[in-house]
Amino acid sequence: MTLAQERLATFAEWVVASSRDCTSPLGDRIIKGPYAIFVPLDLALAPSQTFATEHLPLWIPEQQVIPNLPLCTQSTPQSQGRRAGRLRHIVWSFNQGRFEGAILGLTDRGEPLQSVMERQAPTLDLATYPVLFAPLWDLDAETRTFLDRRLPVIRG
Repeated sequence: MTLAQERLATFAEWVVASSRDCTSPLGDRIIKGPYAIFVPLDLALAPSQTFATEHLPLWIPEQQVIPNLPLCTQSTPQSQGRRAGRLRHIVWSFNQGRFEGAILGLTDRGEPLQSVMERQAPTLDLATYPVLFAPLWDLDAETRTFLDRRLPVIRG
């Protein structure tokens, strides 16, 4: 396993923990659904797949796939916060140094991941840094402004 994959595994463990169902104060089961989903994709391709409302897909290079990566699901995240808030929290967590890797913003659904990487992080070593490509194309203006000031994130 490469250093990038080890770092991705650390982040993936946190995503899995953040996706677990929990119990309400009255003892009811709260079904949370996925905090984020990982979508492996060849860097030469554009992220064309669509997802259910409020899903937070994070595309990753195929060569960085790790064993036991949380499955990509179409089930709606029932009791998660809004997608924009979850993405803001992930970016904040990386900026605080909690996780190591890179988050690159996707603004054009038709742009190949390799082009995004060449523009935002041209010298990034894929064996060292996991790369998460986050969709920004349909976020509200306030969230876009917040993320535009903080992306790309490269920590490690």
